[in-house]
Amino acid sequence: MGTYLGFDPRGSGAFGSAVLSGETFPLHLRGRGAGTTINAVGIDAPLFWNPAADRHADKIVRKAITQLGSLGGTVNSVNALRAACLIQGILVAIICQQKTGNIHLAEFI
Repeated sequence: MGTYLGFDPRGSGAFGSAVLSGETFPLHLRGRGAGTTINAVGIDAPLFWNPAADRHADKIVRKAITQLGSLGGTVNSVNALRAACLIQGILVAIICQQKTGNIHLAEFI
């Protein structure tokens, strides 16, 4: 069974996290305590920047939510995000790499 960590950095008092497990979707919420083996980490924050244009991941999410009837403006460009999301996302990625070695990191898309 796989174990996956999810993080949603939103600043002081609003930082979200989850531990999920399973081999197929939907995964099961385990709550806190990841155990010893972590298969992957997902972070709802940009982990890279494309200075020339929008990031491909942002375009995919913006298009998908627009097709579902939501406003595309809810997916911000990296330059428009608040500092908490940017800094905390990167810090979580660094800590996960330090604690687990060669863990797979991914942005949520």
